[in-house]
Amino acid sequence: MRHRKYSFPTIIPFTVDRLRKEAARIRALGLVQVQFTCETDPGLQAMIYGASGRIVFYSRYSRFRRPYRVKLGEFGLISIDQAKHQHRANRVLAAQGRDPRQPKTRPMLFKQLFLDHYVVQCQSRGKKTLHTDRSRQMHWIGPEFDHMAVEDITKTHISHFILKMLDGGLKPATIKTTIGQLRSTLEIGVELDVIARNPAKGVRTPRVDNRRTEFMTVTQVQSFMTVAQASEDIVGSRMLMLMAYTAARLGEATAGEWAHISLDEGIWDLPTQKSGRRGQIYLCQAARRLILELVAFRRNEFLFPGAKGNAQRSRPIKLFHRLCEQAGIPKTFRIHDLRHAWCSLGTLAGIPLEIISLAARHSSPTVTRIYSHAHWESLVAANETIADLITPRLAA
Repeated sequence: MRHRKYSFPTIIPFTVDRLRKEAARIRALGLVQVQFTCETDPGLQAMIYGASGRIVFYSRYSRFRRPYRVKLGEFGLISIDQAKHQHRANRVLAAQGRDPRQPKTRPMLFKQLFLDHYVVQCQSRGKKTLHTDRSRQMHWIGPEFDHMAVEDITKTHISHFILKMLDGGLKPATIKTTIGQLRSTLEIGVELDVIARNPAKGVRTPRVDNRRTEFMTVTQVQSFMTVAQASEDIVGSRMLMLMAYTAARLGEATAGEWAHISLDEGIWDLPTQKSGRRGQIYLCQAARRLILELVAFRRNEFLFPGAKGNAQRSRPIKLFHRLCEQAGIPKTFRIHDLRHAWCSLGTLAGIPLEIISLAARHSSPTVTRIYSHAHWESLVAANETIADLITPRLAA
């Protein structure tokens, strides 16, 4: 016997009273949505939404042994009889090998879907990384799919696109993010009924392993801070030093304003963090002295003003690599590794992981474990301590 998903039947006669009764039942049970099938017209479906009580009719039919579904309209805008009539006509056309779907005069191109719908939706919800999405679209996704009709994009096209990105030297994490953006864009096409299914769903991307085994040691951080202190680029070097002292993210540093700093209380207020919530950074005495050095360079509201007339300092990656070279540190490190170093040094100092997690403003200590690397000194001390416990004691 086939297992029933709900405690009530979902194959029912489609009448006004019965559909309204089922809508009231779904709302009372707190269900999100339930799909009903017409008892007299197989394939005619009614999707009832619990929160709004909306009833939307769909027509399911088979053409060349492939299932299709067409939205007929919302109850109230069309009647039950109209839905039944259109559904029966769809089945007749499908039986004749003809596509019952309304022919589109001009198929929607992927470029139009991205610009007119994806970008607009991102802007409406205030997405902060939209500029990054535009960059991915311009350099990778656009050249591959802009010219294609959305309905023509298949899983095979997307798999070839992944191979092209691998050949282009993109890292697995970047490929995964790019395919994620492509999937989100195509999902809007599903919502607009431009396509029936999202071809990017289920496409496998290369395995991502972002766990870094290399991190800055105590000596390396000390050398970096020494050469940064002597740098002629006061604003850029003090930005990097402040990030090393506080575990601040690069975006938090570049967006920092004087109005966010309270030197008396030793607090750096963060109106918006990576999570979107407010946060605070405690400023140690060394960090406060750095900020006082910047007073002489203040010319606008930003803590780190930009060069060449820019309001705020941009990403100082060239300065970071130059300082690393002067300090004898490999160029494989990133600016974000200053944050990793801060967490690792906290572990070395014996600070509880929960405290490090709170100070670094991580969502949980589990995330902090990825950032905090065990120093060699800690491993040596651990081995010596354990060995001392199990070494046999000679009788006096």
